[in-house]
Amino acid sequence: MRLNLRKPAYLSSRVLFWIVALLCILGMVDAHSIPALGNTAQQKTRLKTAIVADYYPYTFANKEGNPDGFSVDLAKAVTQVMGMDLEIRIETWEHARKQLETGEIDFLPMMAYSAERDRVFDFTAPHTIAYDAFFTRKDNGRLTTIADLKGLTVIVMKHDQAHDYLRSSGLVDSEHLILIDGLPEALRLLSSGQGDAALMPKLIGLTVMKELTLTNLTQSPVVVESYNRPFSFAVKEGNQLLVERLGQGLAIIKNTGQYREIYDKWFGAVEPKELTLKSVSNYIAGLLLVLLLVGGGFAVWSFSLRKQVAWRTKKLADEIVERKQAEQALKASEARFRRLAENARDVIYRMSLPDGLYEYMSPAVSEITGYTPEEFYRSPQLIYQLIHPDWQSYFEEQWSRLQRGEMPPTYEYAIIHKSGDVRWVNQRNILVRDDKGCIVAIEAIATDITERKHAEEEIRRLYQELEQRVFDRTAQLEAANIELESFAYSISHDLRAPLRHIDGFLELLKRKIATSLDEESHHYMSNISNAAKRMGTLVDDLLSFSRMGRHEISKMQVDLASLSQEVIQESEADCQDRTIDWCIDSLPVVSGDRAMLRIVLVNLVSNALKFTRTRRTAKIEIGCLPSKDAETIVFVRDNGVGFDMNYAGKLFGVFQRLHRVEDFEGTGIGLANVRRIIARHGGRTWAESQVEQGATLYFSLPSVSGRGNTDENKESSRVSNL
Repeated sequence: MRLNLRKPAYLSSRVLFWIVALLCILGMVDAHSIPALGNTAQQKTRLKTAIVADYYPYTFANKEGNPDGFSVDLAKAVTQVMGMDLEIRIETWEHARKQLETGEIDFLPMMAYSAERDRVFDFTAPHTIAYDAFFTRKDNGRLTTIADLKGLTVIVMKHDQAHDYLRSSGLVDSEHLILIDGLPEALRLLSSGQGDAALMPKLIGLTVMKELTLTNLTQSPVVVESYNRPFSFAVKEGNQLLVERLGQGLAIIKNTGQYREIYDKWFGAVEPKELTLKSVSNYIAGLLLVLLLVGGGFAVWSFSLRKQVAWRTKKLADEIVERKQAEQALKASEARFRRLAENARDVIYRMSLPDGLYEYMSPAVSEITGYTPEEFYRSPQLIYQLIHPDWQSYFEEQWSRLQRGEMPPTYEYAIIHKSGDVRWVNQRNILVRDDKGCIVAIEAIATDITERKHAEEEIRRLYQELEQRVFDRTAQLEAANIELESFAYSISHDLRAPLRHIDGFLELLKRKIATSLDEESHHYMSNISNAAKRMGTLVDDLLSFSRMGRHEISKMQVDLASLSQEVIQESEADCQDRTIDWCIDSLPVVSGDRAMLRIVLVNLVSNALKFTRTRRTAKIEIGCLPSKDAETIVFVRDNGVGFDMNYAGKLFGVFQRLHRVEDFEGTGIGLANVRRIIARHGGRTWAESQVEQGATLYFSLPSVSGRGNTDENKESSRVSNL
């Protein structure tokens, strides 16, 4: 890989220059102008140095893996002319620098001088000057000025001068630096989408981009004028003898022209290498040819010059017209924005920092504060007099944050209008920075939000009143429920005695006049007795329903699987002459009152047994549904007579029945008790059915963490032909 810069052609002015230079050289060159080498052969030593493998064209490892590049040739030439042997290692820059600090190597042929490094190393006079540039991706146009570095991530070589510059200047903090060991790696990372920019010597960056075909990268327009790289030979601090010898070697190869040959080899010839008699003859011949052509060319040149002057004059006139048009467009744009600002209801202002003077204040400030913009121009501290006393410390805190660069996007505070009224203001801020990232101004928009604050206060007051009304109404409802439950309990309790009396005296009357009554009279008396007993059952159920609301819940971990088995075993007495197919699925552990949940299962199982009485084989299933919500759903399913879903809303009501008493006994209290118990546990109840297709009754309970099921409960248990 070579960077070839072709030597430019030199014509008449150059020819004349070299004729004069040749005459001067013939008169000035002296045998004593080249410094004597002295007895360097007697002082021959072996020096060690190191280079970076990927810093082309300064230093790099060639195809054979050997050190190569401008600095390598320069170091070889200097040590050779001083009569010293040279050993060159290939290292990363960080390792090479550390080895120089510890004395493992004697010098580095290419280290950029800086005040920070001068405290650790000694330097020769610079032998090469390089300039740095930022490189970015073409699709990332965020870096156009040096101030745009704020917040961008920059890739640099660790401990390189670019790293030292960014760290010491404060343009990029350490969190936004990506440190690497080699410059090609930096551009590869940038090309792959990592980081926002890379900083390195301009020549190296352009060369690597071309060599690696990184077509999505470009050089940023940002000019790095803050520093350059004066590359020198560097030794460990205090080694003055080696610095002087290396400096002497540099002077020798520059005087002998060897430095120019090395420079032209790697960077292209900038000036002719040397003057010979043949080249002087060629230049003289060219000069004569030029003189012959001058006469004819002068007329052509004069005509062309007049043409160029006319063209340039016309171009300048066009540029003046374009500039005037641009100025008029700018004035029109400024007028439009000024009208917008001056007619806006919000206050728009700009204040320069750190002097705190207003550069612009829109007229809306008079409406919000009662003071004119001119008063703010004359007295910038007027704003502090407007702040409400309760908000002074808050405003000063926010202002302090703004000056530190910690810009709050928006904040609210109260002010006192010139009339004495309290106004509320919402302020939005933008910090303006210069190219160096320093804060130079603040631009802000202040909005009067007094009406919104009053509306929020009114809503808050109404909400508090509503909360109090809800609290009072809830207390009244709770008191009414307690009274209603007490009334129902009293009525139910007081009705039991008369009903027992009716049934008892009817039995006595039946025994006394049994022989004198006909069959129809016996039927009437049986109906009266049955009605009294049914009424007694209703009263008992009503008492149970009333007690259910007064009973306190004692929650614990309840295993529904074992509880279901208990309920089924207790119901066996009513199933002696029936064929029942039980299916008990895996049931969870829930949190609740065990006694109440037992009543729920008893009612649901009894309900299923009652409405499957007409089936030859009753099928009853108790199971649990999977649920994504925070609840556990349990169901009891049967293959009984079912019901019409149009009347499902009455199913869980008190004294509500969906079948005739003559067909299926019951009071209509059982499922009402189920709903009340589940509701007190924070759950819900519902049912699904079709006529003659069976029914499924569901209830849900809040889930508990961990089901706690045993292995036996996880397997479905099945009891047949009970």
